[in-house]
Amino acid sequence: MCEPMTIAAVTMAVASAGSAVAGYQGAKAQAEMQNKMFEQNKLNSYEAMRQGYLTYQQRQQQESAAAAQDIQARRLEAVQQTATSNVAAGEAGVSGFSVERVLRDIGATASRDISTIEQNRDWNFSQINNEMLGLKTQTKSRILSVPKGMKPNVLPYILQGAGGAAQAYGTYKTGQT
Repeated sequence: MCEPMTIAAVTMAVASAGSAVAGYQGAKAQAEMQNKMFEQNKLNSYEAMRQGYLTYQQRQQQESAAAAQDIQARRLEAVQQTATSNVAAGEAGVSGFSVERVLRDIGATASRDISTIEQNRDWNFSQINNEMLGLKTQTKSRILSVPKGMKPNVLPYILQGAGGAAQAYGTYKTGQT
């Protein structure tokens, strides 16, 4: 038959080892859960970035379409102004350099207006591209805001179990004397 001190010492050692194993398993499960949270956050961040990119690309298409419409309208206006000037000059019986100068001025003004429309469109594209770069940086920051889980080091748990076993042995030895 086992004596009571031996039973108590073995029970303490087993309990200490069990506690160490349970602690390690808990830490391991927590690290795995943290890794899952990290991966889900990463997926969510990339999806948000993708949606943002789609929005910015749509804005670029809209800017391009609006600029094309403005250019077309300005060219049509220049043609109408030229036609009106030609008719007015013909009805007045005026011709020569002054009429040609008026027509050139109409064309030059239209060209400057079209250049301005194109420049504004390009500036808007540049701004949208910069916003997309900001979105990329924001996505990286969002991903890094949730840390990865760290696999637990088994050594502290081994030492905890060994310490419990040593304490149990010490209790056993104390009871023997």
